[in-house]
Amino acid sequence: MGYRMRACIVSCLTALQLLACLPVSAAERFDLRDQVVRDRTSGLVWTRSANLPGKDLPLTEAREFIRKLNRQKHGGFADWRLPTREEILTLVEYGRANGYGKDDPALHGNTIAAFLNKQGFSGVELGSYWTSGKAGQKNFESWVVFMEDGRDYQGPQAGSNFVWPVRSGRK
Repeated sequence: MGYRMRACIVSCLTALQLLACLPVSAAERFDLRDQVVRDRTSGLVWTRSANLPGKDLPLTEAREFIRKLNRQKHGGFADWRLPTREEILTLVEYGRANGYGKDDPALHGNTIAAFLNKQGFSGVELGSYWTSGKAGQKNFESWVVFMEDGRDYQGPQAGSNFVWPVRSGRK
């Protein structure tokens, strides 16, 4: 990939993250449906439940769970996947822009998870969520996002985290 292409991708991701911070109401930003939520800002479609399996899963089981959702055509779609780090961080940044995830959030009840649950999502847990991104030089870590304060960090692929499927909203 050439320099111009990388610069364009970085610019697009930065723009996507900046758009996530715009102060709009949940009704303006999210189109809530029975099983899915369309984010009008990013164009992404998330499962309405941020914990469809009901528990955290190892990465291999998380990927199998998403394959199962696609076979079942959850919400009428068969192209669910793990979000990229940047995609899930758009939700985190929206919470932060509204004052959540700061100053010891668990103690004060202003966690990113609490904010997203108030926006119409359900089951957003205080734990960490898988992303599709590998982390570090080795292949045994992935980027995960902690929904208490929105930190993203490199977590071991041998661990268990929550699964929040997403899809592009192009169809």
